Amino acid sequence: MLSSVRELLGMRRCGVPPFRDARVNLMKKLYRICTSIICLSGALNLGACSGATDSVNGESVDSISFAASPCRACPAGGNSACLMDPTNGRVLTNPHVYITYWGFNSSNDPSGEIAAVNDMVSHLGGSKYLNVVTEYTNPAGVAAGNPVGLYTANNSATGDLWFDTSTPACRWDANCASTIRCSNTCADLTTWNRNNEDEVQKMVNHFGQQGKTGNIYMIFYPPGSGTPTNYCGFHAWTTLNSDGNSYPYAIMPNADTGCQIAGEAVFHEIAEAIVDPFADGYKISSTSPAHACTELGDIGQEVSFPQVREPVSATASYVQRGFWSQSANTAAGVNTTIGNVYTRSNRYDQYVQNGGNLWHSSGTADGYAPSWSAITQNRPAGVTIAGGYDVAATSSVNDRVDIFAFQDNAHLWHIYWNGSTWSWGEGNNQTAWTTANGGLPAGCTTPYSPDVSSSQPEWLDLALSCFNSNDNKTHLYFRRFRGDTQVWDGWTDLGTSPAAGGTIDSGSTLITWPSSSTSSANLRADIFVHTTSGNLSQYTSTNVNSATPTWTNAGTPKATPTGVTLKGDPDAAAWGLNRIDLVQTDTTGKLQHLAWNGSGWAWDGGGLNGSGAPTNVQFRWGPSIVSEGDGRLWVSAVATSGSPWLISFKTAIWSAWSKDTQGISNNGIESSSW
Repeated sequence: MLSSVRELLGMRRCGVPPFRDARVNLMKKLYRICTSIICLSGALNLGACSGATDSVNGESVDSISFAASPCRACPAGGNSACLMDPTNGRVLTNPHVYITYWGFNSSNDPSGEIAAVNDMVSHLGGSKYLNVVTEYTNPAGVAAGNPVGLYTANNSATGDLWFDTSTPACRWDANCASTIRCSNTCADLTTWNRNNEDEVQKMVNHFGQQGKTGNIYMIFYPPGSGTPTNYCGFHAWTTLNSDGNSYPYAIMPNADTGCQIAGEAVFHEIAEAIVDPFADGYKISSTSPAHACTELGDIGQEVSFPQVREPVSATASYVQRGFWSQSANTAAGVNTTIGNVYTRSNRYDQYVQNGGNLWHSSGTADGYAPSWSAITQNRPAGVTIAGGYDVAATSSVNDRVDIFAFQDNAHLWHIYWNGSTWSWGEGNNQTAWTTANGGLPAGCTTPYSPDVSSSQPEWLDLALSCFNSNDNKTHLYFRRFRGDTQVWDGWTDLGTSPAAGGTIDSGSTLITWPSSSTSSANLRADIFVHTTSGNLSQYTSTNVNSATPTWTNAGTPKATPTGVTLKGDPDAAAWGLNRIDLVQTDTTGKLQHLAWNGSGWAWDGGGLNGSGAPTNVQFRWGPSIVSEGDGRLWVSAVATSGSPWLISFKTAIWSAWSKDTQGISNNGIESSSW
């Protein structure tokens, strides 16, 4: 029920909102609220409640007092103790969402919450992200609904949006014992509840929905309404005296509180309101008293399913967290993977170097048609891109691309697209990375091509192999950009002695992927480099999402096939849990393909898809592979003529090769997707 999405130093603040587990007992509903709670290592406390009744909209409402009460935590990773059980099993079989922005509109919405919420919710209905709710049924066996058209974001007579111009009488105020202030006076929660339920009545009247109890009424508080102590939203239900029917609703604070409202908070409350609209639906099966983490979204928080930016709409991505899947006994609904693995991707981008310019082509993943143009916007005067290196690129969130490209062996440029503008240099300061400013590792004089990935939204992980003049050895380095602090960490030196033997003689490829669907703690990263032994060597971190990742020099994943000599830089991608696909060119111009399926490595016999290249085509070094999600891959490579070629993998079948007749590359090719 609770959307608690703030995190601080690895501790998740969470709580139970008012009106939790409402039960009818002698016409009284028992509501629960908790005082300030810290969820840490699965230990929780929550407030119990008791009190006298007060009439609100024709129903009885308890006032709230606080007392200690235990809360059972879900085991990490989930198990049968977390299976959900309906008491009466009421679900919304054909839900519809109505939204009111109470006391504000787009003219006084500095955070842009209205546009973001409207965009996200209008694209949730019928999507795979919300489809987990259909696993849950009412006693008649009818499943909860995930209909297309869940919400229409307009305020016309037929729309689902209303700007209520009145001003809420209540706001959050930590200086009040109840954390609520109404009409400039500290108030009890009963008064606040009365105001919220009066607004639900107004919404029912405004939208003409009297007697229709299958809707969810979402009330968004205006900027300046204060910050809830320990939650970012809750859902409840009320019985209106106008018709005696019960109506599900949700209360959402404003985005100025720091809550991820247009994202996890809204997503969380909508899904839970569908499967537990009247507090008698699906919760964790338990013989203990009611406790905090009981609904399908709460389990996701308790077990720490990862937060992921997902392309819910065609134009924007939103932070979401996996919901509990009864059938899979794990996370479902949203993508539980990070980095190069996406459940859905609408965009495919390619990058090449030619004539001193960095060239870019973009399009939709399916039916991709190349259209190349040079990235010259905001490029510093006199800067060219070197012909001896491949570029590195990734998209950590929608409409964001980060590229790394060498001008020469002493200047590495960070080039990025923010949704509207290309920028060159960190912070758009028009400065390349060098050893002098710490951008390149100290002593790095002869770098190989870099690679970049993303371990979580808005974080970047960079790998670079480079000959170091201080000891005359080639080192492998790792560096990360921290999305929480918006700063780069320093370089971590992973050493000069790959466990595969020999010394490093290629650029690196870095892939971040999930080895478990149930916890962000299971995110891992792998770096692959070629060595003078003739084999690839693998470096692995199983805690790449931690503050200080540790790395293992893991050795050769699988020996290079007999008669095959690899050359140039490898590239890798992951399209699902426990899956890695790696490609590298050999000395005959074929692409070789190495895949990990969760239990073992295997090379394709004869090269990628059995042939390694189109008939009569030989490839240069520097191929690219990118995940398009759900078992989809795109592989691109540049022929010796300079023309890029593409091949895709979808539904377990490789497509035919297609030639790009427009693009010309002096080197290899790079790709990204979002």
